[in-house]
Amino acid sequence: MEGEADSFALSEYFTIEEAPLPPPPPLVPNVSTIGSWNQGEENTFVEWGDITGTTVDVALYEGDTLIAALAEDTANDGRFDRAIALDNDWCCGDTFRVKVTSDEGVEAWSDDFTIVGVVVDCSNLEPYANLSGCVYNSMDESFLDIHGANLSNATIEGTLVDSNLTGTNLNGATFNGDFQRSLFEWVHAENSDFSGDFSEAELTVMSHSTNIHQANFSDANFIHSSIRLSTLNDVSFLNATINGNLFEESSFQSTNFTGATIFDVSFRLVTFTDCDFSDATIFGSIFEGGFVNSTFDGAVISDVVFQGASFGGVSMVGIAVNGAAFETVDASSVDFSNAQINDVAMLENSDFSNANFSNATLTFMLIENTNFSGADFFNATFGDFYHLHNSNFSDVNLTGSNFNSIPAEKIVNVDLTGATCPDGAPSVANSCQR
Repeated sequence: MEGEADSFALSEYFTIEEAPLPPPPPLVPNVSTIGSWNQGEENTFVEWGDITGTTVDVALYEGDTLIAALAEDTANDGRFDRAIALDNDWCCGDTFRVKVTSDEGVEAWSDDFTIVGVVVDCSNLEPYANLSGCVYNSMDESFLDIHGANLSNATIEGTLVDSNLTGTNLNGATFNGDFQRSLFEWVHAENSDFSGDFSEAELTVMSHSTNIHQANFSDANFIHSSIRLSTLNDVSFLNATINGNLFEESSFQSTNFTGATIFDVSFRLVTFTDCDFSDATIFGSIFEGGFVNSTFDGAVISDVVFQGASFGGVSMVGIAVNGAAFETVDASSVDFSNAQINDVAMLENSDFSNANFSNATLTFMLIENTNFSGADFFNATFGDFYHLHNSNFSDVNLTGSNFNSIPAEKIVNVDLTGATCPDGAPSVANSCQR
């Protein structure tokens, strides 16, 4: 009625909550083996459904116990493929699970599945055989073909010559004996141990934390390998070919590279102690690291970069260098006597102080920001220079050299204080130009 107040009633307070997200779909541990893996199996994979996030971690559990991380920060694309063989210790039982965790904290678990123990027949020396953990204390075989075999954690001692081990899994394996002329192409050798005679062998090795000691690789072809975090001690590469390899964060001790051919090789953060590169041919390669008490006498070096390297107690007598760069190196007191140095850049605060360049020939040089203080250029021959800029030649010995043949306009801001000039007289007005 007109003028009569409207009437209404209020409910009790209640809450509106966001509906929880549905759980991610379960994972499939490995559809290729119908929900099971085999002990030591290679080429396993894990699949999962849609979970939010850009990357995921994949881990293996037995019940609620973490066994191992299978992958970290891998793409969240619904599948992870693992080419490396499963560790033999991940066995055996039917309560294994896989957990996937995204970078947004979303988790997905597989159902329980089985890792089946595999019976290893160590007498089955055939291609692709599972020989994991086998011990051969007195191997005596030749022309054996076991390519693709699983030799993880195996021990082979004795003789295995002229044989084919291409594509084998040598993770954790120990080799000690005679392996001459055998094929070790595209093998995996993490945490492995090699010693013995591998002369004339063909090797392409993917290794990590490997110990190679008292091994002979003379006349071998060591190609397209990747060696990381490894130690090579008392090893011979005499007359070997080392091509297309990556050596990273590793050390060479008492290693003989005499007469070796080294090309297209990267030595990154690698140290060489008591190593011999005499008469080696080195080209198209990079050295980053240090040399201690090593020799390059008579070596031929071309298109090589020495970057951030140090040369303590190193001899380079009679080397032939054609096309190289020394960048930020410490080569103080190195012996370059009788060297042939052509088309070389010495740059970036490199140190050649007190080095011996007596009777050396230096042509087409580009020298910038480099220290040669106290160096000996007695009877050295200087050819054409690109330029000599901003460098320290104080107290150098230029007696008997033809340093004056370098055009004056190519020598800019060079300190010759205390230098002994070609005619044996001290520098005049900080210059040997007459």
